Amino acid sequence: MKNVIANLASLVMLLGAGPAQAIILAVTPSSQTVATGSSTTVSLSIAGLGGAAALGGFDLDLGFNPSILSLREVYFGDPGLSGDQLDLAHAGAVICSPGHDTSPSCPADLDGGMINLLELSLDAPDALNAFQADSFILGTFLFDTLSPGQSVLSINRLVLADAFGGRLIADIQSGHITVAAPNAIPAPSSLVLLAAGMVILMAVSEKRSRRPRRR
Repeated sequence: MKNVIANLASLVMLLGAGPAQAIILAVTPSSQTVATGSSTTVSLSIAGLGGAAALGGFDLDLGFNPSILSLREVYFGDPGLSGDQLDLAHAGAVICSPGHDTSPSCPADLDGGMINLLELSLDAPDALNAFQADSFILGTFLFDTLSPGQSVLSINRLVLADAFGGRLIADIQSGHITVAAPNAIPAPSSLVLLAAGMVILMAVSEKRSRRPRRR
């Protein structure tokens, strides 16, 4: 009888706890539209961690259109949090990406339009669970734009692990970048209006300064 009451109490607690917070992995370009011949950055971020769900490692493939974008560099870590959230104790990490390789087998440069990004923390699980932020940037991609068009930025394969090596499930939010010809990107209307207003104010101020003063 006591076991039945205990099980019922546990069930009531679970029903009243509400839905668990979802982990989200997002690909976010710094600008949706950029000009041909310029460079742009794309951040890969994770949100919804917390409690015992600290991130211990990830392995993913990022897809893009190689006729529109060309990868120049990959940066690990979150610049806003001053460091890599998978290397909080400075124990190091196994990483794999174009230009970065501490993994014995690193297929970072896959077929055209696909790159592999991998990082495995060597920090103790207790350190990750205690000090890792709930949301942060995993890495930043620097792309050069090659030709006009739209490139989807998609995660085609994803493996996430918690601090103890258990699997984590995340919702994926893909992104896209539109590359336009240099003369096809209009100036923002707000900036045009602001510039016109400044010119008018300067003209009025100069006109007033030229008026003779009354004695």
